[in-house]
Amino acid sequence: MKTGTSSGLFGFYSNTTSLTNNDEGHPSWGSLQSFPAPFPPFNLNDPSARTLDLNGDKRMDYMQTTLYGFTYFYNHTNGWQQDGIHLFGDPVMGDITAADNVQFSVAGTGGTTVANKYVKLADMNGDRLLDLVRLSVAGTLLQVTYWPNKGFGAWGNRQIMSGTIDLGVIPVDDVFVMDINGDGLSDIVAVGYNYILYWINQGNGSFITGTLTWTITPASGAPVTVTTPLTDISGQSSCIAADVRRLHSISDLRLPISALKLEPRHLGCYQAGLFAQC
Repeated sequence: MKTGTSSGLFGFYSNTTSLTNNDEGHPSWGSLQSFPAPFPPFNLNDPSARTLDLNGDKRMDYMQTTLYGFTYFYNHTNGWQQDGIHLFGDPVMGDITAADNVQFSVAGTGGTTVANKYVKLADMNGDRLLDLVRLSVAGTLLQVTYWPNKGFGAWGNRQIMSGTIDLGVIPVDDVFVMDINGDGLSDIVAVGYNYILYWINQGNGSFITGTLTWTITPASGAPVTVTTPLTDISGQSSCIAADVRRLHSISDLRLPISALKLEPRHLGCYQAGLFAQC
């Protein structure tokens, strides 16, 4: 929770859920812990800022994008350290340019800023660092480009993933970049009205050829819903449960397993633990 920009109240409640005494339906939370001022100068709902662990200490830091470069805010628990702005063209920025349009926010209707649906943070190479991902759509085909995160605000040169990703009628708004099989590599998931398409990241710069599908038949007839994930700001845990219901840390189908109708070839994958908890 945060009030104001550089002053006011900025705090969090630690997740104290126990593996033996709690479950995802009955979480446990500690008391409010507050950061001393000054704070990162933006509101928590600012679409130009996103959370990620920049230095591997398992605490959520902030990254804010602009038209000219990136600014980082390191979480030291007892305060925040600003680093930058790092301008495009700096050696630590790899080959990212302003023309790549990797800002987290874009202009929306009425002059407001909204989240850029084409830019994501996801681990594409399995090194446990969130890379900068840009989605591009030509017709129904999706192309995935990413810049490897080298740590401490440094980025490598662009990598263009291979493999045909045909979204069909699914808009990019319903495309997510997440690890759905627990191998540490972010895959592509596209959520349709009553089905899910996904392409597995093979770890060699390509996605598996062909389309894999989950057919979803909600028992209650409720539509598929997508929600915002929790983030780890205290550094006490590294991931949120990943299974058919939660699809790692980004989307939540909010459907019990009994409400899902998996095609036979995918049911075997589920029973074999392909979608096991992380």
